[in-house]
Amino acid sequence: MILYQTSRKLKNLEIIYSKQIKNFSNYLSSLSKIEIATLGPKGTSSEATGIYLVSLINNMNTRCCVYPSYEKAMESVISGKSDLLLIANAYNKIDQVYMCPKLKLLTAFEYQTPYYGLAKKIGYKLPDQGTLKIATHHAPQSLIPHFIDNKKIDYEVIFVESTSAAALSTQQGNFDLCVTNENSVQMYGLEFISRTLPIIMLWSVFGRA
Repeated sequence: MILYQTSRKLKNLEIIYSKQIKNFSNYLSSLSKIEIATLGPKGTSSEATGIYLVSLINNMNTRCCVYPSYEKAMESVISGKSDLLLIANAYNKIDQVYMCPKLKLLTAFEYQTPYYGLAKKIGYKLPDQGTLKIATHHAPQSLIPHFIDNKKIDYEVIFVESTSAAALSTQQGNFDLCVTNENSVQMYGLEFISRTLPIIMLWSVFGRA
């Protein structure tokens, strides 16, 4: 009986997911060109996931465009400039997207981010005393204790719009360290000083209502 009930529930989930995919495909078929708006600047996990979504859609007229914030990406879709909003479900204001009457949820999927860690500018010597300034996006801030491995380090967390913005600002000398991903580390001339790990993330895709 338990196996039967489990099988039935899984079948129901399969039906729901199939319907979701069909609705998403119908939405895409109504578009001649598809622009995916997501968080930038270049090097974000959002951009990496956007590029993956482009490959899934498999349409020559599809591209991923990055914006300074999720809010700006959201405005781009609402205004009609972009067609799809790709957003990480760890975004701390995602409720505003779900509740927006001008947007509708089209689909959601799981995708692993590039590896995250604590990074500094190559060649930069961390000060022996004082408080270190660590730049991070809101979403991965809870990883900082894991990355510093519970060492007794005085640090101040400064929030920025994205992990790639954190990397760029650290490269420019505005911060001692940043929480960022391996794409941004390579792009902005940084190096990891901590252990690294990827994040299994749920991503939501919205279109105009």
